[in-house]
Amino acid sequence: MTFGGWGFIDRSGTFTIPPTFDYAWSFSEGLALVQIAGKRGFIDKTGAFVIPAQFSNARSFAEGLAAVEVDRKWGFIDRSGKSVIPFGFEWAESFSEELAPVQDASGSRAWGYINKSGNFAIEPQFGDANPFSEGLAAASPGIPPSGKWGHVYGYIDRTGVFRIQPQYVMAEPFKNGFALVSRKAFPF
Repeated sequence: MTFGGWGFIDRSGTFTIPPTFDYAWSFSEGLALVQIAGKRGFIDKTGAFVIPAQFSNARSFAEGLAAVEVDRKWGFIDRSGKSVIPFGFEWAESFSEELAPVQDASGSRAWGYINKSGNFAIEPQFGDANPFSEGLAAASPGIPPSGKWGHVYGYIDRTGVFRIQPQYVMAEPFKNGFALVSRKAFPF
């Protein structure tokens, strides 16, 4: 397998961090998530690893924390790489507006939202859940039957109450007062 190809350039087009990564994500909070040899870690703006490539999966830093996967369970680390929310979730997304959507590992497959202490602020009850934006988050009620795919989304508030009823097959975050939605499945 060939590695490399992803790096970072400055405004003149000069590589400031050579293209040595399998994959890389944009800088967030001063660190970039990168993948090398199938593992993910975080580099600073000099290209030096601040948190070694050791995770099977990870999200970029948001609100001072990053969701990472270890031994098929998700938790959260701080910028030093220290675990601050234990690895006990089936899946996790980034924090946004002080809450992070996580999938419960109890076998229910339900999604809820945790706060930065790792406690559920909104109990697991959703079939799918997305990060908050402008006070609302796209979420899907209920869990599809095993082997079935597809969700219908609405928008919940920070208490978990649907403020826009589920009716969309695709629902993007709110930005500048608008959210892109669709009631039709993708045509491709």
